[in-house]
Amino acid sequence: MWTPMASRAGTPGCRTSWLTLFLAAHVINSWFSPSHSQMLGPIMDIEVIVTPKYPTVGEDVTLSTKASIRGIRNCIWFRGEEETYVEIIIYLRLPVPQISYAAGYDGRQELDENCSLSIHNISFDDQALYGIKRNSSTTMEIGEAFIRVLDPIPELEPQQKALTSGLVVVIIAACLIGSIFIGALCTYQAAGTHEAVEELTWTMFLTSEFQQDTPLQRELPQGIKMEQVKPGPSGTQAGPARKSAQRLVVQKS
Repeated sequence: MWTPMASRAGTPGCRTSWLTLFLAAHVINSWFSPSHSQMLGPIMDIEVIVTPKYPTVGEDVTLSTKASIRGIRNCIWFRGEEETYVEIIIYLRLPVPQISYAAGYDGRQELDENCSLSIHNISFDDQALYGIKRNSSTTMEIGEAFIRVLDPIPELEPQQKALTSGLVVVIIAACLIGSIFIGALCTYQAAGTHEAVEELTWTMFLTSEFQQDTPLQRELPQGIKMEQVKPGPSGTQAGPARKSAQRLVVQKS
C-alpha cells in the first residue's frame, strides 16, 4: 500500500483533529470549485478502467485512469451520482502530502501514487458509480465508471466433478454411435440406389444389317442379352415405325 511522506489523516483508529479534516475539505473545495476550474482551463474527461471488468464477490478491484497528467496536486474519489455522491478518499499533495478518509471509506479502499483506487473484498454493496476528480497546476480531469458485481462461480464437489465427467463421456459416446448409425444408413441407401440403377433396361435401335452373330453381340458382358422386338407404330412409346430398323432391348438377365 502506497503511503505519502506525511502521516495519514483520518485513518481509522488514529486520532484526527477536526482542523485537519476541515483544511482538507477546504483545499479540495477550492481546487474543484467552478471559479478555480476556469482558472485551470477546460475540464478534460478521462476514461476510468475497472480491473477486472466484471468482478465477483470477494475479489479485489482497481479503478485506474487511462490518461495521466504529470504533477498531480490533488485528487478525490467519490461514489454515487453527482447530486448525491459520497467522498471516499482525498489526496492532497500540497502543501504537505497527506490522505484524508471521508464518509465513503470503510477500511477496504486503497490509493496509490497515480491516484488509482483499489477496493478489497468487494461485495454487492459496492456496486455503484465511482468517479474521480484530479488536477495539476494547469489541468483538471474528471472521469467515472460503474462497478458491476457478479455472483462467484460455485466450486464443484469431487462427486459433482466425477458426475460431470461421466456425463461428458456419455454424450461423446452417444455422438459417436449416432455418427456410425447415420453413416451406415447412408451407405445402405447408396447401395440400394446402385442396385436400382443396375436393374434399368436399355433400349437400342439398330439397322437391319445387324446380325445375331456380330462382334458387338459377342463382346457383351456376361448376364446381358439382346431381344429382337418389332418396331411399333409411329407416335407410340415403342418408337417410330421403321422398315429397315430393329429395336433391341438390352437388359440384365
